[in-house]
Amino acid sequence: MEYFQLNDDKFVARQFYRVNHDTTMWRAGLPEVFRLDPAIHVILTEPVQRLWRALNPHLTDEQWTLCLGNTLAFTNGTGFPGRHNYITGADADKEDPKFDQTRICGGATICGAVSEGNLIIQAIDVRFPLPPVEYVRKRRWLWYEAVNIDVQKGTDGVFRPVIRPLKGAWGKKVYVPLLSSRLMTYPLQYLTKIPLYSIPPSNYQYP
Repeated sequence: MEYFQLNDDKFVARQFYRVNHDTTMWRAGLPEVFRLDPAIHVILTEPVQRLWRALNPHLTDEQWTLCLGNTLAFTNGTGFPGRHNYITGADADKEDPKFDQTRICGGATICGAVSEGNLIIQAIDVRFPLPPVEYVRKRRWLWYEAVNIDVQKGTDGVFRPVIRPLKGAWGKKVYVPLLSSRLMTYPLQYLTKIPLYSIPPSNYQYP
C-alpha cells in the first residue's frame, strides 16, 4: 500500500482507482483505450521519449518505435515515421511526435483527487523536469500497460471478452507513461475504487 505524507508525523493511505474494462465489446480486436478529458496534445520531447523507452527495456528500439506508429492507439497521425525519433535518430529534421489525444487503457491503476464526479488524475507533467525512470517504475499510477480487448469462445459456446497484451507487441508487455501538460480528468462512473490496503488487480482481470 502506498502512502503520502501530510506533515511531519501523519501519513495517509493513497486511494487507488481501477479503469473499468469495456463491457460493450465493440472494441474487440482493438487496443482498449479510453480518452481522458480534455483532449490535449502531449508533445513527446527527447526526455519524454527516453523515459518511455527506459520503461520498456525488454523491447528493441524497433519494437518501441512501432508502439508510437501513426496508426496505433496513442499517436494517430502524430507519430512515427515522419517525426523526430530521438532513440533511433530517424527524421531528426522533423518536429517531435505527440499524443494526438490523452488516453489510458482498461485495467490501469490511477489515483488523484475527486471533484464534481470526476477524478483529477495524478500524472507526469511534462511541463516540468521529468522524474527518473526508477521513480516512475515504482509508482504504478504513473504508468499503465497497453492492452487489447478481444473475444474468446468458451467451452459452453459463449463468446466472452478477454484482455491480451497490445497487438503488435510480439507477446511482450508495453508500458506507457501517464503523461499530461495540464490537469486531466476521468469520470468516476467508469472507475472502480480499490479498497485501501489491498493490492490492485491484474490488468488482465475482466471485468
